[in-house]
Formats: sequence, C-alpha cells, structure tokens
Amino acid sequence: MKIDFFACSFFHVLHGFKRELHNIKNFHSHSEIYWENVGDEIQNSMNGELNDADKEHHESIVDAYVEELIYAQSVSPNFHRETILVSLYNQVEFTLLRYCSLFNQEVMQQHDNFDKLSNRSVLKNIADYLDYTCRFNSDSYHEEWQYLRCIKFIRNCLIHSNGIVLKNFDDIQTFCNENNHFNIRYKSIDIEKGAIDDFIGVLFHLFEKLDTEKDLFVRSYVAQYGAPEIPLPNGALAASGTSSGPQTNIKKSP
Repeated sequence: MKIDFFACSFFHVLHGFKRELHNIKNFHSHSEIYWENVGDEIQNSMNGELNDADKEHHESIVDAYVEELIYAQSVSPNFHRETILVSLYNQVEFTLLRYCSLFNQEVMQQHDNFDKLSNRSVLKNIADYLDYTCRFNSDSYHEEWQYLRCIKFIRNCLIHSNGIVLKNFDDIQTFCNENNHFNIRYKSIDIEKGAIDDFIGVLFHLFEKLDTEKDLFVRSYVAQYGAPEIPLPNGALAASGTSSGPQTNIKKSP
C-alpha cells in the first residue's frame, strides 16, 4: 500500500517535540537565572546590613536572613528542577506513546494501541514497538535510551518516595557517578544546577536519532511500495510555469 507519509500525523510527532524542547530549555534557563538573582539580592541585602551594624548584632541579622537565603539558593531551585524533570519525562513518554499509536493506525492500519503500550513497563513496551514494528535500529540510540531509563528511576523516586532512593539504588548510583550534576545524598536524589540542561541535551540527541530512524523507515517503505500520486489543484502546473514534460508522482486533479 502506498502512503503519503507527509500527510500522516505520526510523521511530524518527533520533530514537533524537538521544537517544544527549545521552549522548555528557555523556560528552565530563565527560572535558574531568576533564583540566582533572588539569592544575590538577599545576600547583598544581608551584607549591607552587616556592614552597617555593630558586630554584636551580626548573629541576629544573619538569623533574620538565613531561611530566606536557603529557600532562594537551595529549596526553590531544587523544587523547580525536580518538577521539570518529572514533567519532562512524562512528556517524553507521552510523545513516544503517541508516535507508536499513530504509527500503528496510519502505517500498520491497525487499532489504537496507546492504552496497551501504556499498561505497565511503558518504556520497555515503547522500545519493543520501535524495534519490532517501526523497524528502528535501537543500537543507534542505545546510550540515550539507557540515560532515559535511569531518569525514569529518578522520576519514580521523586513521585513515590519524595526523592528517597528505595528501588534501583545501584542503577541510580552508577548513573550519578557518570553524570556529575546528579547525586545521592543521605539516600535522597539531589538534582544540581546543570542536570536539567544535561537531560534536555540528551533528549535533543535522542529525538534527532529517532527522527533519523523514522526517515530511514520511510525511504525503505517508499523504495519497496512506491510513492503515492499527489493530486494538484487545477491550473497549478500552468500557474507555476512548470514544464509540460513528465511529472513524477504528480497527478492533475480532474
């Protein structure tokens, strides 16, 4: 069966998410800068009061600022990073499920399998579908996929145990050893500045490679089954000044 791939929804899903990643990266960068500025303002205000006050009052001045400073420099940025990581992973999972579901309907001409793939072991279900049905070469994105798998473990810790690592400890510890901006402190996951930028960078590489695999599948499919004839509106060829010679896979509308 010949397919007009460009008219298929699945064809645009991966590229569309790459565009969305740029927006998320910009939002995250602005948030990090905001909390840095807030922390600097609090620190400067405290230093100003300390400079103007007698030494005997320094302790009370520091006490007045310390909680606000901790929230600006640690608690709030950490909460932001945890929220971004959870939300971004969920969005990645949903995007890949949607891609597989649309592919199943538009290319395989079968039912919507979104619910089936999202029923337990979601990431493995997606990986198997991309391997065996979409005919992707998983070796080309193995490193990024393993990274995503560990991010899922971290996301599960944040959701189910408030960041305490109760499961997959060895996998997460190995991941932290290989990625400097992630750490385990007192059995809790610590997401440092730079971690989200790293995560987004890996996702850019992953979706670029997935998009390449999609293009390879399309070329292989067209080589086997041929490209569809795309009808053009009446007068389109004449209006564009196109030669009246043979037109490959272009058919004038009646």
